[in-house]
Amino acid sequence: MAKDILSKAAYIALPPVELYFETGRRLLRLSDARKYKIDRVRVESSIENIRPDLILTIGGRDLIVEVFVTHKVDDEKVSRIKRLGVSAIEIDLSHSIWDGTREDMSSLVVDEWFFKNWIFNARAVQEFDRLMGLALKKPTIVRGFSTHVDLCPLKKRTYKGRPYASFNDDCVGCEYLLEGMTERGYICCIGHLPDEI
Repeated sequence: MAKDILSKAAYIALPPVELYFETGRRLLRLSDARKYKIDRVRVESSIENIRPDLILTIGGRDLIVEVFVTHKVDDEKVSRIKRLGVSAIEIDLSHSIWDGTREDMSSLVVDEWFFKNWIFNARAVQEFDRLMGLALKKPTIVRGFSTHVDLCPLKKRTYKGRPYASFNDDCVGCEYLLEGMTERGYICCIGHLPDEI
């Protein structure tokens, strides 16, 4: 029923697009949840080597839609979608015990975004790549029992006039840290570009 409803819908509510980094924290919301006008709908139509439940065209761009009732999109299909570079969402109806009306289902799949998850979002990937291209790759240095990053652009601490940051105390949780794994020996930081985010 969900596919049939979406095939006739004039719009769809989509979840917010948020950018996540390896540090595990949301850094940037690219767009809020909102409704988008659907220009075209293709049901069970193939795109490259992928056969999604639906393909919606919104603002000249394709959006793959998968409806999850009993089987979630598997890792192989997720990989193919990512390689294709087309944004995709999954509507999770797996927890819905449905005995409501068609109008109730329509409200759920068309008007609500809470049960929709991004499988892949092309805009988020573009923004991630842009920010990583601007980031400074700064080495981490072990000094005694502490790990430091010299020349912290935010000048969190100074020693003999040189700015530095304590990885654990300053970098972890910093809104400008994009990647920070001390095992790799470096962090990626955009503290020098506070206006970019």
